Amino acid sequence: MVGALLTAAALATASVSPAAVDLIVHFEVGNEARYTARYQGVICPGGASGPTAGIGFDGGHQTAATIRRAFRGHPAVERMATHMPGAIGPERCAAARAQLADVRVPWLTALRVFETDTLPEYHARTRRAFGPAIDNVSEDGEGSAVATVYNRGHSMLGSSRREMRTIRDECLPRADTACMAAQYRSMTRLWRGTPIERGLTARYEATALLAESRWRR
Repeated sequence: MVGALLTAAALATASVSPAAVDLIVHFEVGNEARYTARYQGVICPGGASGPTAGIGFDGGHQTAATIRRAFRGHPAVERMATHMPGAIGPERCAAARAQLADVRVPWLTALRVFETDTLPEYHARTRRAFGPAIDNVSEDGEGSAVATVYNRGHSMLGSSRREMRTIRDECLPRADTACMAAQYRSMTRLWRGTPIERGLTARYEATALLAESRWRR
């Protein structure tokens, strides 16, 4: 379990359930062997994603300052901070990736960035997005929300965020993790008929099971 690889201090600081940590890493990169074979370089996951490095670190949605802080000490950090921010969507991402074709992020560096920068930040974003009622649910229930914000961002605006608003406004105030799970399964409507349908359907079924404290890799 990847959650076991993160330091106790990091997990305590982030307050994210180990099962949620494992779910995020599993769906972002798999495991160390798969990461090393497929994800050490900068990739373009598709859709509204930007150039992504490490364990799902989407540089297209980050500022240059955030990239410099997260990848401090990496020999290509200045190039990453120059080309990644704002490079969202297939064409812009591909152009940025071409500028960073030789960049590699080793597994231990990816874990360090995930542990010290990414996970605590996304936990904080989740709590801001869903509000104090998130304390009503279990650690895994909260972790399912963190996993969702990690994948989809924290915006609550627009029809594509209908399920996230329902979780915030209806499920969490009632401490209803079954309601949360139903909303995660409903989210799959967004990707029906697209090339990423299969992967995201599996991801949000796993997220629903996590909300129910039943997910096991």
